[in-house]
Amino acid sequence: MTTTPVRIGIIVPSSNTAFEPAVTDMYLPTSDVTVHVSRARVTSISLVQESQGQFSSAPMCAAASLLADARPDLLVWAGTSGLWLGLDQDRSLCEALTEATSVPATTTALALFDACATLGVQRSALVTPYLPEVVDRIIATCARAGVSVVAERHLGLSDNHAFGLITEQEISALALACASSEPDGYLIACTNLRVGDVVALEEQLRAPVLDSIAVTLWHALKVAGLAEPGTPQRPGASTGGRAPAQMGAQ
Repeated sequence: MTTTPVRIGIIVPSSNTAFEPAVTDMYLPTSDVTVHVSRARVTSISLVQESQGQFSSAPMCAAASLLADARPDLLVWAGTSGLWLGLDQDRSLCEALTEATSVPATTTALALFDACATLGVQRSALVTPYLPEVVDRIIATCARAGVSVVAERHLGLSDNHAFGLITEQEISALALACASSEPDGYLIACTNLRVGDVVALEEQLRAPVLDSIAVTLWHALKVAGLAEPGTPQRPGASTGGRAPAQMGAQ
């Protein structure tokens, strides 16, 4: 019996070096699920107009139009810009992507709040590489989405490429520094951070760890209609057979 392939088209920030390697290490419920990547130019994260302009619909739609040639079942903006620009910005972006390609679309920010709702996370710790003023915006967005940030740690960086150089040990240390607040879960809010062994970190923290990369893939599988999308921490995990994620040509 043959099955219909499911293709996930993902738009990745141009300077991101973490997303594709992390997805390749993850497991999908079937080898008929494939991930295909395009890029949109994103090099810095701040609240200045030039930085915010990186996330306008025109460059995103240009990247999406290339992905559309592969006939994906879903488009995903794999960036967390909606966390500081607001979820309405992401919803408008999804509408623009769909209008340009006739393909449904979603984003990492929407995925993170879907994961919070799924796991019952209402009091969260927040770990980011971002500038303080960006973090303040993220905390406000979380509050509007019904998630209270009870502790946070950030690195005060703006260069997106530099985010990908942060080690797993540094990320774990930031999360562990929030543990005394006893949050319901931990949001690792950036798709250019490689968290590494989420299971081991959850054992230390005794709460769910929502890695932006893993959550994005889980949410994409769910929205694409897979019967077993796994969990937000372990996308594609199931009791059945699994195969390594298949990455399509960029």
